[in-house]
Amino acid sequence: MKKYLCTLLFLSLLAPIYAIGFEALSSSGYAPYRHQPEQASSLEDVFVFYGIDAASLRFVCEQPALCQWRSDKAALTSEQQSSDEQASVLSHLQANTLYIVQYESQEYACYVIDYQLNPLQYGSLSAVTDAIDIATSLQLNLVYCSDDLSYRGLNGKSYAIEREHRLTYVDAVWAEDDRQYRDEEKEIASSG
Repeated sequence: MKKYLCTLLFLSLLAPIYAIGFEALSSSGYAPYRHQPEQASSLEDVFVFYGIDAASLRFVCEQPALCQWRSDKAALTSEQQSSDEQASVLSHLQANTLYIVQYESQEYACYVIDYQLNPLQYGSLSAVTDAIDIATSLQLNLVYCSDDLSYRGLNGKSYAIEREHRLTYVDAVWAEDDRQYRDEEKEIASSG
């Protein structure tokens, strides 16, 4: 019995364990931002790249040769698809595209966004104070514009991704103990 258990243990150590799922790599070699999609979208992942040139998707599975890729836009070519021992790889991605992998009678889907096509453009920064010389309050107004950053689910519905805006500035705060101004770093964050 001991010999049988040792053999099973040894064989289980030799067999690789695969976590089925998507990985993405940008042209710079770094992973793009991975957004957790809404459950109703039926997507596994949403990847937000900053520049899509030379980006690729990998679908990690036990038998990559069995994977079949398709997209919601154009037909995929055989040059775009390859595989290694651990994953099926899709290169030459298109922006704002839904990619689907069929593997072992199941479908897995992800959406690819190129942030460069939807940049956030800051217009102006203005300040409003409550006095001419020494102000007790300061209001910073930041004007920006951008198109919605969104993805489509398998159900065809569009889902928005919120962007977080952070404005960091240095404020001179009066220190009564030594009667001088001290720099104090401040930050404002908002979503939209």
